[in-house]
Parts: sequence; C-alpha cells; structure tokens
Amino acid sequence: MTKLGSKIFGKTEGIKPRERTEPTPTRIKTSPGMFLDTQHRAAKAEAEVAALRNRKVKISDLVIVPGRKRQLTAQEFAELKANLEAFPLINPITIRVQPSGNYELVAGHNRVEAFVELGRSEIEANVIDLIDEQVIPAAFYSNLLSPSLPDYEKYLGFKQLQEATGKSQSELASESGVSKTMISMLFAFDQMGAASHVALSAQPQLVSATLAGKLRNLHNVDEAVAKLASGEITLQQVVSVASATEGKATPQLKSAPVIVKRGKQRFAEISHRGATAVIKLADASLMPALLLKLETLMRDESVRQEKSA
Repeated sequence: MTKLGSKIFGKTEGIKPRERTEPTPTRIKTSPGMFLDTQHRAAKAEAEVAALRNRKVKISDLVIVPGRKRQLTAQEFAELKANLEAFPLINPITIRVQPSGNYELVAGHNRVEAFVELGRSEIEANVIDLIDEQVIPAAFYSNLLSPSLPDYEKYLGFKQLQEATGKSQSELASESGVSKTMISMLFAFDQMGAASHVALSAQPQLVSATLAGKLRNLHNVDEAVAKLASGEITLQQVVSVASATEGKATPQLKSAPVIVKRGKQRFAEISHRGATAVIKLADASLMPALLLKLETLMRDESVRQEKSA
C-alpha cells in the first residue's frame, strides 16, 4: 500500500456506514394536492370494494333456499336461456356469504338454472351483506317490480314476508310502495283451498288478484280453479262455476270429440264431460293394451301431483 493509501485508510478506519432508511412520506399541504390525493384514495377504495363485491362464483358453491325462485313459463325460460347463450350476463345474481364459505343465493334463480342447462360452471355475482331478517324481503322485492310477475307469486311473497316479520298488510304496503287496496286484493288468495293453491303453484298466471277477489267466499272455488287449470272452462265461466250452491248441479261442459286417425281411417274418438272421459276405439282388440298405458299414465300423473303439492 502506498503512503497516500495508508494515510486515507487510517482516517476512515472505524467509520461505520450509515444504515439506509425509507424516505418519510411528504405531507401534502396544498389544496390541489390534497384533492388529488383524496380522489386517488377514493378510487383505490372503490376498486377494492368492486373487486370484493363483483365476482365470478362456482355454481356448485351456491346454496339454494326453496321458495325464492320466480316461476317462469316455459316460453319465458326458453327466451331467457337463449338470451344468456347469445349475450353476456348483464344483471349478475345476488348472493351473500355463509359462515361455511358457500354462497346463499338471494336473487337470480332462473339465471342460475339457465347457466346450468347451458353447461356453465361459473356465474357473475354481486355479494351483499344482509342479516337473516333482510334476506326474505331482498329476495322478494328483487322480483316484485317485474311487470310479468303473476299476482299469485306476489301474494306468496307478501305472505312469506308477513309470516316472517309479523307485519300487517298496511305495514307491507308502506314498505313496498304497493297500495293497501292492491295488498288486500292479493291476500284474497288466502281464502282459496289447498287444491286451488296446488293448481296455482303450477300455473301462477291462471288467476289474477281481481278474479281472486271475486272468487273469495264462493262455495266451489277449488272445483272452478281445477276446471280452469285443465281447460274445461274459460275465465268467463269461473265465477258461475264457483258460485254454484251445494245441492245444485255444477254445469257439465262437454267438449267437442277429438278424432284420432291412422292414415285416412279413424283410429279412436275421445270425448269428455266434466271429469268423465270416453274413448271409442275402431279396433276393440286394442283396448287391453291401451288401458295398461292409461293406468301407467295416471299413476305417473298422480305421483307428479303429489310432488307438486
């Protein structure tokens, strides 16, 4: 080492290097700077919330609670499915997180069903924070304003809310924005028998709230609704059939016979009056086989009705 090097080394010997520290953030003092910083923080927070609340979830992770699904007709569901097959989902489903880590489906049951039929395993969802008491109103009110929601399903929703909360019809009207008169008309469905509710569960668009109000307290409401559901009578005939008093024969409406042909020859003629059907075969030897098939059909229908009930 040279004399100069030794001299420099001697002067620097024992000096420890300064530890590197992170720079302390400069406090923003100007108004424009504070405004831009606030905007940046708000945008960041909003992005974090959006990432949390709008997400894709696995359909297999969804928990379906019975009684919340809006009943669509076959045509309405087919249109929904075709739309979702051709275009992205514009309105995500609504879910809430369960303690198990799964997601409780609050609204969007038909969209989920359409996705399943389309073979998709994930769906876009909005995650919302709801306590148990808020779930039923949220699920119902998400569908209430739909113009195609049948009156019977509106009644079921308000009935479920009333049973869950103990609220009066006036309180339900106040919180929903639906008039007290309309709420009262919807609760006319309350006075129908079990058979009518079975029929309306399968065909909720069958009877309006206005018609339900006319049918209340009539003797044969269940019979009339059943005949309407089967196509034996028209809407114009429902009230007269339902108002038939006990001991007075209910009008038996006979339908025009249906002719079934095999080629140009008559194979069978089917007619019915009320609950009685008559089948006439051109070849009587076919009757035993036909009766076996009819018995199987009736048993299957009986099982289906029992499940629907």
